[in-house]
Amino acid sequence: MSINVVGAYGRTYDSIVSAKEDWDLNKDFKVVGGPYINRTDWLKYSNDKTVVFEAVGSDWALAEGAFFDNAFGNPMKQIDDLIASLKGGKA
Repeated sequence: MSINVVGAYGRTYDSIVSAKEDWDLNKDFKVVGGPYINRTDWLKYSNDKTVVFEAVGSDWALAEGAFFDNAFGNPMKQIDDLIASLKGGKA
């Protein structure tokens, strides 16, 4: 199961890197058809659900649910590694 979100308070994102950075900074996102959510809320109440950022043309996973991580490894680490490499650092 997933929680689909978009940028909150008029924020827009053109890449997974900027959306994931704001997620990691605990900024709010808007649940499609629902309330606002941030990383802390997700960890406390819904960390079994995958958080999917909806964007025109593609959707990006911001946080993988516990079931997804256990069943398929940890794709969020792959995203974190990609972001680190884009910034020239090591994960």
